[in-house]
Amino acid sequence: MLRTIEADQQTGIDYDYGGKNQVEYILGEQVLSPFVDEVYSRLQGLPPESIVLDLGGGAGRFPVHAPEARPWRALGIDRDSVAIAQAQQAIGPQDRAIVGDITRLRELSFPEGMDPEQVAAAVSHRVLHAVPLVLQRPIVESVAGVLPQGAEFYASVAAINDWKAEALGAKPGEVHDAAPVMFGSFGVSRAKPFSMRFFDADTMAGLVQGTGLRIEGVSTFTEPSGYAHIPHKNTYLAFMLRKTGSANGAPRSGVAYAANGTR
Repeated sequence: MLRTIEADQQTGIDYDYGGKNQVEYILGEQVLSPFVDEVYSRLQGLPPESIVLDLGGGAGRFPVHAPEARPWRALGIDRDSVAIAQAQQAIGPQDRAIVGDITRLRELSFPEGMDPEQVAAAVSHRVLHAVPLVLQRPIVESVAGVLPQGAEFYASVAAINDWKAEALGAKPGEVHDAAPVMFGSFGVSRAKPFSMRFFDADTMAGLVQGTGLRIEGVSTFTEPSGYAHIPHKNTYLAFMLRKTGSANGAPRSGVAYAANGTR
């Protein structure tokens, strides 16, 4: 199988996209993961014209594979301008992708035709575990600050029983440089570290404590690594969190949503 010409900007290692560029690969994918399929299903209950924040969504996989008939629009937010440019090529006309800081969502300038009051849910797929530890709490606080009462936040993170965590001897909540097991052990050279935090349910509970977000569900799923040289599948935890109040216990004003997503 051919290696893609699109390289991971952090690693300099090519992902395996079957000889296609990243946008072509994304458009040709069939299923992302059981996590994403479940999120799509739950989002179908949102009111029309709702906005779902795709946090650190990169080149737009989440909206690209969403059902054509849906009541919500995606707003992808990522600090990587190259990934956002790719997302803008791939997403549908109802969705948007912008460069932005997901630790400061209240300060975000929304695209024309999108109103912050329409934000009804948020998704973070395989992002939180890879951002610096010092930014993880600000991200969940930022999400809690823009979600209305009762809204859902779906987050998937590297699990403590992932093959990399086991190879590194990691304990729940610890941050490790995974580069030696992801690259060095396969004879692939890499100069920069690849820091990851490995989660269990208690790690996530501690991260969101006092933010106004509450864990309502957790499950496990696996996905291919995305690197041609790695034969293992990655293991993730999928969390469904609900906005139940502000950091001081008072609910945020704005549109309220019931558990099924209705107003």
